[in-house]
Parts: sequence; C-alpha cells; structure tokens
Amino acid sequence: MILIIDAYNLIKQISGLDFIEEGLRQSFIDRLIRYARAKSLEILLVFDGGDGFQYTKKPVTVFYSGPTESADDLIQELLANFATKALQGQILLVTCDRELLNIAQDAKIGSLPVIQFYSYLLDFENSRELVKIKQLDQDNYQIYSSSNTELNKLMLSEELSFTELEIKELAARNNHNRQSHGQAVSKRDRQLKKKINKL
Repeated sequence: MILIIDAYNLIKQISGLDFIEEGLRQSFIDRLIRYARAKSLEILLVFDGGDGFQYTKKPVTVFYSGPTESADDLIQELLANFATKALQGQILLVTCDRELLNIAQDAKIGSLPVIQFYSYLLDFENSRELVKIKQLDQDNYQIYSSSNTELNKLMLSEELSFTELEIKELAARNNHNRQSHGQAVSKRDRQLKKKINKL
C-alpha cells in the first residue's frame, strides 16, 4: 500500500506549531521510515517549499514542492497519477485539507485524517517500546529508557495540541458517529477499513 501524506498538515496538526524546524522535520521523517519498513508500506511525504526536489530513503520518498508550487498542487498531481483503476485500491491519502479530500474522493482514492494516522503511528511506537522493555526485563537489565529525539520531546511536552488519549478518542468518536447514525457501511468504507487495518 502507498500512503501519500500532506506532511506539514500532519506535523502542524499534531504539534500546534506554525514553523517547523529542520531537526523536527528530519526526526519525523526518520519515525515514518521505521514505521513504513515495519508495516511494509511505501510513503510519499510531501512538504511545501524547498527547491522542488525529492529524495528517497526506502521506503519513504520525500518531496519538496519548490518555490512556485504548493504541496497541495504536488499532491493533486500524485493523486491524478494514481487515479487509474488498477492503483486506486493501493493508495491512501493522509490529510485534513478539504480540497484534497474532495479530489481523492472524486478519484475514488481512500483518505484518512491526520489525527487518526498519527494514533496508528503512536500505537506502533508504543508497542515497539513495550517489546524492548519486556526483552530487557527478561534479560534482568534495567528498565528501558529511550533517548528521545527532538520530536518525541515535543510530542510529550505541554505544547501539543492533542494528547495521545485525545487522538484515540477523536478517532473512535469518528467511527462511532458513522455507526450510531444508522448509516450502512458502504463498499467504499469497507475497502477503506481494509486499508486502515494494514496500518
């Protein structure tokens, strides 16, 4: 599966910051590389700005839209490229941008709110930490203490817009609202659920 992520949309939503420093951006890219490798995903991470270049650190490709194009423009191009019938089922867009969500919906490409995606990322990281703690306990070592990166420190600080619990509650509420309003689960929603289960 291929995730197209509106990078600044995601980072700004979870951090509450207007300006993202290079260290924070790189730390987040590194987290996504670990996640993508473990989950056998390909991630296309799209940022605004830069010189309009891209680079790949398997399995993550980082795009910078350049000075004359926005990340949204570049994401629209990627969505158009993947809108073929054969690839629609393999793509998932991660953003909260309404215009991009509408374009993805028109192209029959699934989408996921950034908060919900971030809750999956946190679950993954927390499960890895628990495995490390259990392994160290079994070997009679001290409890694991990770050396947090700049982003991890930020995520744990009081500057966060959302706590981990709030993220999970928002995701659960979103799923519950659909079901509680007596809405039948459409074929499209079932396909989206299959994609989400891979995360």
